[in-house]
Parts: sequence; structure tokens; C-alpha cells
Amino acid sequence: AATSSGGASAVIVTSASSARRAKQRPVIIRGMGESHTHRSITNMPDLARSGGADAAARAFAQAQWSPASVDVAMIYDAFTTLVPRSLCEAGIVAPGDVARLLADDTASAGINPNGGQLGCGHTGVAAGMSLITGAVRQHAGTAGPVQIARAERAFVSATGGEMSTNAALVLEAGS
Repeated sequence: AATSSGGASAVIVTSASSARRAKQRPVIIRGMGESHTHRSITNMPDLARSGGADAAARAFAQAQWSPASVDVAMIYDAFTTLVPRSLCEAGIVAPGDVARLLADDTASAGINPNGGQLGCGHTGVAAGMSLITGAVRQHAGTAGPVQIARAERAFVSATGGEMSTNAALVLEAGS
């Protein structure tokens, strides 16, 4: 189950057997990765590459998935530059293809279909959790007018601190 309202978000994490008995279609955590590269932006090792690349690589390796298998990408976007950067670092899109992907309404529909942080009015929203609840809603088929027709696999990426802490999840819709 997932909810996001009034600046708060929640998901219920349980065993596979309990999830199968739930009314809502379960979502399986297939992989997770984290990275912490620096304390202050002035100490960022490489301004052209964040720790998001390492976090995504760990999550995809644990899930044994290719980034190309993702149907929905929920990307932390408190700053608009983070969306293309995160998509590239995760391997979902090549750097030269970002503009073409974002211009293609059909292809880009799976990127932050709920409007992301920018669509939620970032201030006061549980940033990373709202991305997770957005992915869970897609998998459960309860995303309403922003539902993606084929939402089986999701990539969730969040950035924290001074672009220093990164986390990534790969989630799959259960049966």
C-alpha cells in the first residue's frame, strides 16, 4: 500500500506471503544501491558525475536487470538538471539521446509521470518517499490519469545532502 499526502508518504514493507494476500497488487524490491561521495559540494570528486551512477549500478546488479528494462523512472528533480543526469548515470538513456527522449511524449511519459518533485511543489514533500509511492501506484494500477499502460519495472533515484548522497531502487510489480 502507498500514500502521499500533506507532505507525508508511507509504504508498507512486508513478507512476500503477506503481500500476496493484500488487496493491492504487491511491489517487489529487486535491488537497492547507495552512494555517499562527499560532505560538501566544494569537495565533490567530479562535478560531471555524481554518486548516483554507483548507486544505480549497484541496484541494477542486485536485481540482475538491464537499465533498458525500466518502464517507469521516478527521478528526484528538485533541480531540473538532475533528471537528464540521473537518466544518463543509470544507463537508461545515452547522454546524446536525452533531448530526443524528453521531446518524445510517448517515451517520456514514463519519467516522473506523477510530476515528480516539481509537480508536487517540492517544499514540505517527503522527497524520496513521494518517488517511491509514485512507483508503487504505477505498479498497483492506481495512478489515475497519469497511469502508464505497461508499468512492470521501475527505477527510483534520489539525491540528498549537497548532491552527496544517492540512493536507487529497482522495483517490480508482483502478481
